[in-house]
Amino acid sequence: MTLGAALLLGCGQGSAPEADVGANAGRSGALDLAVETDIVEQDAAERVSSDAGIGGRASPEVEDPRALYELEHWRHAWHVAVRDHLRAHAAAGDGRAQLALAVLPLESTRKPTDPTMLALHEKKRKADRAEAFARALEMMPDDPLANWLAAAECDPVDPSCDRQAWDARLQALEPDNAAVWLSELQRAQAAGDDAAVDAALERMAQASFQDAHVTDLSRMLADQLAAVASPVPSPQVAAAAGEQMGLGRPATADEMKLVEVNATWAAFALPAFQGLTRACRPPLPPARTGLCQGAASRVASGDTLIERLIGLVTQVRLSAGSAGGAVWRESLRQHYWQHEALSRQFQQGVPVGYTERMLQQGEMAAIQWLLEQRGQSQSPPGWLPSNPRQRALVITGRDPHGDENAPVPPPPP
Repeated sequence: MTLGAALLLGCGQGSAPEADVGANAGRSGALDLAVETDIVEQDAAERVSSDAGIGGRASPEVEDPRALYELEHWRHAWHVAVRDHLRAHAAAGDGRAQLALAVLPLESTRKPTDPTMLALHEKKRKADRAEAFARALEMMPDDPLANWLAAAECDPVDPSCDRQAWDARLQALEPDNAAVWLSELQRAQAAGDDAAVDAALERMAQASFQDAHVTDLSRMLADQLAAVASPVPSPQVAAAAGEQMGLGRPATADEMKLVEVNATWAAFALPAFQGLTRACRPPLPPARTGLCQGAASRVASGDTLIERLIGLVTQVRLSAGSAGGAVWRESLRQHYWQHEALSRQFQQGVPVGYTERMLQQGEMAAIQWLLEQRGQSQSPPGWLPSNPRQRALVITGRDPHGDENAPVPPPPP
């Protein structure tokens, strides 16, 4: 799943058919949803473009052609300044600047419309990107973020790229990171190898943290761009940018500087979770249940909405009927409340400072900050989600049987 889709999920927008997680969903357009429907309770977002608004809303067209022209002129000047800055620092030995050059979408010209020229353009763009990643890895061969991003470039269906070798590299660099074992788990689950499934789950359960390097990436990019002097946007340009970004207000100068960072964040492909959700679907033997609970706890500690949702829903299902189930159901109830509260906030526009905080501190930290600022971080007593499937999970820890719209029993007194 991509972060843009997860942001829409957090805002309660969109629905999606069952879809698998893609290890590499791509970077330049619509991006594949990454989680089974039974985990996201039919509230996950549809495929989302990497140029979606920061608030998780589709970017509207700017109606004023003059303002649009001035905005494009500003972006071109900004891209030139960023490229010059990053190239100079990369040439001086700054590996993070080189990695930023590999990742950021800094097109200097419009894509050609002629199909033949477009194909040549894309071929050159991919070659330049691969070369930029290779240089970054030469400068930082053991950097977890650089290796994680380079591995994400590996298309599993491309015979010239060995994704399993990349996964082994990530596991060697960060053996205590639960996220690096998700791909191993997915392969084992798809192969029907129960022993290998249990081994991967055990590695996840014993891991000390869950880090898909989402915030590492956005923080690194934001830090790199913070040192670049940007052209001063006119009020008309700021208004056009805010309209195009779906902010509901003129964009600040800092937000305009972070458009490419936000687009990269939105397009970031999270690792595959389908192996976890299928391997840990009750009923399970007691030994597998314990491993799944440990693995789900690690996933729930991630710093994105979708990681937290997957971990919590998995824990709720695994603990249904047990003494500890009430704690997990309450955590899931609060998480659903945050979804609804965040949606209401974004309908009023994106608050100033939210984007910068999200990119620097992480999605969950930014959401918590925003809701605390608005006095909505905790749900009212007795509140329940209106979605039947979500309500059933919160009340019983189990999915409703039969029709998903069937009435759900009221909560016990």
